[in-house]
Amino acid sequence: MPAFNIVPDLKYGVRMLGKNPGFTAVAVLTIALGVGANTAIFSVVKAVLLDQLPYHQPDRLVTVAQSDANTVRAVTVDFTTTHDLRERARSFESMSLYRDWRSALVERGEPELVNGLRVNHDYFDTLGVKMQLGRTFRVEEDTPDRWHVLILTHGFWLRRFGGDPGIVGRMVRLNEASFLVLGVLPASFTPLVDTESENVLEMYAPLGYALGGPSSCRGCQHLQLVARLTSATPARQASAELNGILHDIIREHPTDYDSTSRLVVTRLQEHIVGSVRAALLVLVGAVGFVLLIACGNVMNLLLARSTGRAKEIILRTALGASRSRLVGQLLTENLLLALAGGALGVLLAVWGTSLLGSLGP
Repeated sequence: MPAFNIVPDLKYGVRMLGKNPGFTAVAVLTIALGVGANTAIFSVVKAVLLDQLPYHQPDRLVTVAQSDANTVRAVTVDFTTTHDLRERARSFESMSLYRDWRSALVERGEPELVNGLRVNHDYFDTLGVKMQLGRTFRVEEDTPDRWHVLILTHGFWLRRFGGDPGIVGRMVRLNEASFLVLGVLPASFTPLVDTESENVLEMYAPLGYALGGPSSCRGCQHLQLVARLTSATPARQASAELNGILHDIIREHPTDYDSTSRLVVTRLQEHIVGSVRAALLVLVGAVGFVLLIACGNVMNLLLARSTGRAKEIILRTALGASRSRLVGQLLTENLLLALAGGALGVLLAVWGTSLLGSLGP
């Protein structure tokens, strides 16, 4: 199609589409639905299933959980068994426990219930996360009598403390105790939660457990464990080593464990997204069919419209229009429909992606 015909063809195409607003609206909305749904779902699938987790060398991060014949989903471990695993395992650079935590922040007379985690002192080192302000926890602070120190998320620091650069070293009140703020996480930090959690995590404190404590008994499985493999250790080898160690522990403490107890080592990404992977893959297939149906419907609309334009095309041919000229004009009109539908589809995709993101972390 010669370049000098593009502008006139565009103007003519706009006029023709404007003369048939019903056809134009249905075609544009159909295209937008197919494009928007596919773009939104693929954006979520890419972020959840295809992109790497936002931690240092995430392929070396795993979770470890204890299971037995009655366990539906292995998630938790106990403190004392984990202590033994740390002492004996050689496949890991670090192992860090964590648990849910909620406390009331009393600041400037405005109490607020805040969600967070209690974590081992090496939790952020295990994930490979550096502080934006301040420092991480120290070993001596991860004890029952010295755990009243805090690390804040970047969002909570901005929202509740106005981004005060002097927040490090400041005392804040949680319930009836004073906590010392040690650091602030970077804005890019993504909290480690699985897709079933609805809590927005905004602060971290040391776990503060010790052997022999009230929550440290063997079988008190209420903690979760994230670990970093050594660079030369595959997850399967680490799993075999841990289960060999657990077998020895069960033999040493037979009354504290079920005879079918075992340890499950899971890649961190699989642990986080495993419960939604199947659903997302089903949605990808479903919206793919939606796009195919949308294309077929638009094609039928165009065919039906073309029969109504037969007289117009015959008249233009009689007046000297070439076949290539007519094809160029029809392609231009279809291009306008595609551009309009695609633009609306992008807007729907932005809204749909935000909606899907709001349904779960």
